[in-house]
Formats: sequence, structure tokens, C-alpha cells
Amino acid sequence: YIPLILMATERLLDSGERRWLAALALLGGLQFLARHVQVSYYTWLAAAVLLVHHVVTRRRDGQAWGTLAARTGMLLSAGILAAGLAAMLLLPLHEYSAYSTRVAEGGGMGFDQATMWSVHPKELLTFLVPSLFGLANRTYWGPMPFQQISQYAGYVVLCLAVIGAAARRSRKTRFLVALVALGAVLSFGKYIGPVFRVLYVSLPGFNRFRVPALFLLLVQFALAALAGHGASHLLGETGKPKKTWLPWAVGAAAFGAVVGLAVMGARGGLLQGALNALLAKHPGVQAGILRETAAHAARLASRDAGILIAFAAAAGVGIFVVGTRSLAGWLAAFLLLGLVVWDVATVDLRFLQPERMRPLVAYYPQTPAVRFLKNAPRPFRVAPLGSEAASNAWMYHRIESVGGYHPAKLAVIDDLLDEVGVGNLKLLAMLNVKYIVGPPKVEHPAFREVAPGVHEFLGALPRAFAVGEVREFDDPLRALAEYGAERFDPAQCATVLGELPGPVESAAGSTIELVSWRPHEIEVTANVERPCLLVFSEVYYPAGWKAFVDGTEAEIYRANYAFRSVYLGPGQHRVVMTYAPGTLRTGLILSLLAGIAIAALWVPWRRARPGRAQR
Repeated sequence: YIPLILMATERLLDSGERRWLAALALLGGLQFLARHVQVSYYTWLAAAVLLVHHVVTRRRDGQAWGTLAARTGMLLSAGILAAGLAAMLLLPLHEYSAYSTRVAEGGGMGFDQATMWSVHPKELLTFLVPSLFGLANRTYWGPMPFQQISQYAGYVVLCLAVIGAAARRSRKTRFLVALVALGAVLSFGKYIGPVFRVLYVSLPGFNRFRVPALFLLLVQFALAALAGHGASHLLGETGKPKKTWLPWAVGAAAFGAVVGLAVMGARGGLLQGALNALLAKHPGVQAGILRETAAHAARLASRDAGILIAFAAAAGVGIFVVGTRSLAGWLAAFLLLGLVVWDVATVDLRFLQPERMRPLVAYYPQTPAVRFLKNAPRPFRVAPLGSEAASNAWMYHRIESVGGYHPAKLAVIDDLLDEVGVGNLKLLAMLNVKYIVGPPKVEHPAFREVAPGVHEFLGALPRAFAVGEVREFDDPLRALAEYGAERFDPAQCATVLGELPGPVESAAGSTIELVSWRPHEIEVTANVERPCLLVFSEVYYPAGWKAFVDGTEAEIYRANYAFRSVYLGPGQHRVVMTYAPGTLRTGLILSLLAGIAIAALWVPWRRARPGRAQR
């Protein structure tokens, strides 16, 4: 969406036509709905840079302030409509983020966490030698925690981009150069700490994003667009032929050759640097394994340096041949295109390894452990350990797991798993973990082996249960610390944040039956002898969850730091919890209204010509 959105922004600012306002709003809304809000945020930052560039250049050319203000207003309106079109996603997401791990500092995540994936300036050299710091997870040894992609845009593309920036100067190319510079600098994140912190503090929502490296998406786009301008100029499509392209050809070949030879000559230093970095990143891993990984990374870098030299020579020849008009225009264009595709494919094919899709069961076979768990009485959760923790097999087989990964978990669960951990039997009990999966043997009286690799936890609590003792706290951290206290037994006692409406006396004689459990609705029947607290092994999330006791809405209390609870008096009760966030309903209405408004902007408004007879 980045090229389309910036194109629509440019057309809107240049023409002021309603159809481009509608196009920009539609494209922006669809990009939001593609569900990577950080990329959308950075795209609109790029649109803002384009707006500033437009105002400066047009004002210098004498355009009236009133026209510039009107175009600015239209761009802001397009942004509002785009957000409105995606409101069904953005409103619940905004509500959720307030309870996620991204709220540590001033409504956002901490600065260190937000800048963890910052690009060190030296890593920009991977635009020339893609594996200079290793390639992706297998051999990557650069400063970031890990890396799964390559930023390599192609040496031929870089040469064409330089031609586009230097030889074809225009408003568009100046903006693209500015976008390259801005995207590269902002990708440095923590390495430009004071500058990045200004954005972190001042831009709304900026502090809820991590991975500043994503700013390089704007660099990738701008380089590709500049390369297009350079190719047009080289092919003579601009009508401004250059006297000679020989210096450009020699420069392209020489620069790449010098960089490539320098990297090949520094292979020993790369090997040592990679080894030191890997030893620091992976303490405890055998040095021999890391030494072999470092040696492989150094070999990759040396090989890519050789490839760079070859493509530098090819770029020089291509620039000279095309620039001197030695070939027909269409043939010259295919030569450039072929060089670009060949160049980029040398890296892309290392990542793109297609295979014929097999049935999913081939990826997630029914192991004896899976077979046992699928037949076990529900509901329950499992705690996969070791390599099984983040496996997708549990989701595929519809087995509820406390493992897995999410980049923006609910903070309360993240705290429990980080501070307490699944090794705490009280937490396992509260999580309704009936089985742990993974270890071949567990020597502990609280567990018994029931299947290969599956051990039943004998202390698991049901999904809903009653307790007759409560400790009320105002500080959530005190409730979290209770998991380490010997006196705390979650089957008998609960911690509650806040004050209950009445006393809790006893759970003796009370019976709790789980009638139904669905992701968005839970129903329980309770026969209570004396006032007690009904505790659910469900994450406390106040944004949208509501509880009803005998049809009357009741307050949901935060119990045992991260779980839900409801106060019950004596008697028979029907307790229903439902998830129906108001933000989703509001978002759907706003999305519908924005969609109608965007459609209306496409309708041509025609007025009857003065004096024309009506029939």
C-alpha cells in the first residue's frame, strides 16, 4: 500500500480533486485493515513528510496560502476517513493496547523495549553485502536480538537510484531522497537516542511501537522509485540526453569493486567479530558450535562480496551500453530489468524456498501425547515445556495451551509468566493446567505420568471454583507476591484488588458447575451456602467482559493478580460472563459511515448549466 498511498497523496495535493481524497481514504483504510498498524503509522508519517515538502516547494513557486491550507485540510480529512473506515479494528485495538505489555511508560512501552530492534548504522552496509553480519536467524550476529530478513535492495537498483537522484532532479526525486535519508536515520532508533526520544515522547501513539528497523520499508520503497527515475533518464525517456555515461559506468563498477575487495580482505576480522558477538548473544552454547556458525557467516560475507564485484561490473557495463544507445530502447530496458531481477534474486532465493503444500496433519501429526489429550475430559489447559512451548500443534488440535507467543500480550499474563513462571505449582493450579507436556520424566509427587511425554498435574483447579477466604489489596504487586508466600493456597483463598460489597465467610457446602464454556461466553450454576467468592481461571480483561448473576449485572473483581471473580451471596445462582465490547459496535458504525462518505466522494456532482431548458 505504501506506493499507492503516496501516489494518492501526491495527486490529492497537486489537484485538490475529491476523487483522490476518496482514493487516499480508501487505500489508507485498507492498509489499516491489513492489521500491521505500525506500518500504516509510518506510511502516514511519510505522507506528512510529502505534505511538508509540497507546502515548501509550492509556496516557493508562489502558490497561495489559501490553496495550500485547503489541500492540507483535504489530506487530514482523508486520514480521518481512513481511520474511520478501519475503526472496527482500531478502536478495539486501542482499547486492548492499554492493557497490553506496551503500556509501561507514559501510556507506551519502555524506551529500551521500543528501540530493541534498532538498526546500527554499520548495518546499512548490508544494502551492499547482504550477509555482512550473517544472514537471518541461522548466522546473524549483528546488534539486534535476531534478524529474519535481508535489507538488500540490489546493487544495480542502488546505482540506478543514485542516477535518479543526481541526474533527474525534480520535486519527486527530492522528496524520495529525503524519504531515504529520514527512513534510514529513524531506523537507527536507540543509536540516535535523543532524537528518537523526542518522537517517542511527542508523537501520539509512537511509544506503542517497537522495531524501528521497519522504517527501512520507506527506504526500500524510495530506492525503488528513485531507480525508476534513474532508469527513465538512462533510457532517454526524459528528453535530456547526457553527453557521456562513461564516468557513471566506471564509478558504479569501481565503488562496488572497492567495497567487495575490502570485505573479502577483512574475512579474518569478520570471523572474530562474529564469534565474539555470538558468544555474547548465546551464553552457555558450546564454543565449537558458535565457532562453526561464525566461520559460515564469514564465508557467506566473503562470497557475497565476490557477487557484489560481479554485479558492480555488470552495472557499469549496463549503464554504459544503455546510456550510449547501443541497443534498441526496448532491448535496453530488458537489459536493465534482467540485471535487477538477477541481482535481487541472488538473495531472495535464499529465503524463498517453495514446497508443495501437504495436508496440515503432516506438519502436526497425532503423536501419542496429542491423541491422549484430545480424548481427555474437558475443559483443561496444558503447559508445554521446552521445545513444545511455542508449537502450533496445540492450536491445530484444539488443545488449550498456556504456551505460545504474542508480541503484545496482556500485561497481567506476561507478569505472571515472567515473574512467577509455570514452575510455580500455585500458578499452574490457577491456570487450570491439568497436564504438562514435553519432559520424558518428572519426579514430583504432584505429577504422574499418564502417556508418553504427558504428566497429569494432580493439583489443577477447575475452570470455576469458590473460595471462602479473601485478602484485599490496593497494590497489584502485593497480590503478585502472594504466589511466593507459603500461606497462599488458591484453592482456599483469593487475593482481590479493591473492596468487595460484603463479607466472604465460607465456601463449605457450595457447589459450582460449569454449564458451558465458549471463547465469548461462560455459564456457571452455583449453589452457595454462605457468602463466598466465585473465581474463574480466565484472564482479567475489563474492556468488554461483563458478568450477570441471575440476570443482573455484577462487578468483575481482579483476583489472584490476573484472574476474574464475582461475589456471590447465599442461594442458587446462574452466573453468565459475556464478551461484548462497546468499541467493536462503535467501530462498526464508524466504519460503515466512513465507507458511505468515501463512496459519496466518488459520485460526480453536476449542476445544471445556467439557462438550459429543463425537460
